[in-house]
Amino acid sequence: MKGKLTLTCLCIALLFQISVYAQFKRISSEPDIKNDLSSVIQDYQNKFINITGSVVDENPQTTEYLSTVWLTGASECKVTRYSSGKNNVFSWQALMFVSEDFEEASAKFKKLFKQLNNLHVKFGNYKDYRFTASFIEPAEELEFTSIIFLNDANEAKKLKLELNINYEFPEWKVKIVLYEKEREDNEMGRQADTDDYIEY
Repeated sequence: MKGKLTLTCLCIALLFQISVYAQFKRISSEPDIKNDLSSVIQDYQNKFINITGSVVDENPQTTEYLSTVWLTGASECKVTRYSSGKNNVFSWQALMFVSEDFEEASAKFKKLFKQLNNLHVKFGNYKDYRFTASFIEPAEELEFTSIIFLNDANEAKKLKLELNINYEFPEWKVKIVLYEKEREDNEMGRQADTDDYIEY
């Protein structure tokens, strides 16, 4: 009798451990990108020079480099230099998701928004600052939806953090982009098909 009771207890304990492990895997299945993204943002004032790797593409207007910092789950991370008169303009982007299914891409877009909204980053000599935006529901018929997160540091108002979902036949692509924008934008988030920001 004691042997059967012991065996039953062991089985229950084993099932409990398996259940906890499975729950842990589900909880941890969505990678946290905040730490790596913070490293990228902190190099913004240096024009991303500390995270710029080898050249992957070059033409008269732009030069693309591999980024030495990759966000977990990204299939591509790169730094782009745009030739603009006397001053070069730089951007950084991560390709986070690619799918032919709009619903899958939209779900990933929503998950990434939750990670990016209210992102706190230590920046330069300042304690920290925060990126915020209002959520915009992606619309399949528009083929492009963009949310721009603004930060609350007066010293870095031109720095924009953007999350976008874009249809490039036959796939939907979800990207995170960092760039400097000359025109001040008072919106906390937007759906856009305009050309007043850097092309990527």
